[in-house]
Amino acid sequence: MQLAAPDRPYNQRWIQMYRITYEGFQHIKKAIAPHIRKKPNPIGGRKPMSPGEQLSICLYWLAQGGEYRGAGTAAGRVKSSVHQCVVRVCKAINRVLGPQYIKFPSDRAELSRMVRTA
Repeated sequence: MQLAAPDRPYNQRWIQMYRITYEGFQHIKKAIAPHIRKKPNPIGGRKPMSPGEQLSICLYWLAQGGEYRGAGTAAGRVKSSVHQCVVRVCKAINRVLGPQYIKFPSDRAELSRMVRTA
């Protein structure tokens, strides 16, 4: 998966692949990175995925219709790793960015005002 900043001609390809601009990707990554960063395994094994790689896998999975095997093939990861990554990133987005961008009514009166203005 391409993680480098896209040049102008490739920005459309970036949007097609991830359904988000590069700037939007960077904004999300900066906000959730501390919540999804994994530590290396002390007994060895594969190097942990960076926050950028985890986010790109998750966004690719969401943009391409939620197919774990396809996202895993594109990222060079097995589908179980893709699943863990998607869950971890979606939880972090909900926890960190959700309150900033999603506002639920706190009571029936507020719900009624929201319905009337919609």
